[in-house]
Amino acid sequence: VFPQVNVTKMGSWGHFNCSYSCSFLLAPEDPIFPIIGSLFLRELIKEFGTDHIYGADTFNEMQPPSSEPSYLAAATTAVYEAMTA
Repeated sequence: VFPQVNVTKMGSWGHFNCSYSCSFLLAPEDPIFPIIGSLFLRELIKEFGTDHIYGADTFNEMQPPSSEPSYLAAATTAVYEAMTA
């Protein structure tokens, strides 16, 4: 749908075959990230409701594309901004 987006294929999770893991991560600095993030959260709330408590650990049990503090801070900021939008 969006051929120009910047995505990274993540590694396998829990030693599962990539058929069952290896998700794709939309780069937090991609201009469409806040739009998709906000739409995702709206759909989640429509389906399940909300208690206004959300997890924002993008790399829970996954190796991030970069361990640089500046990258991790930017990723966290992008997720938070999408959530508050």
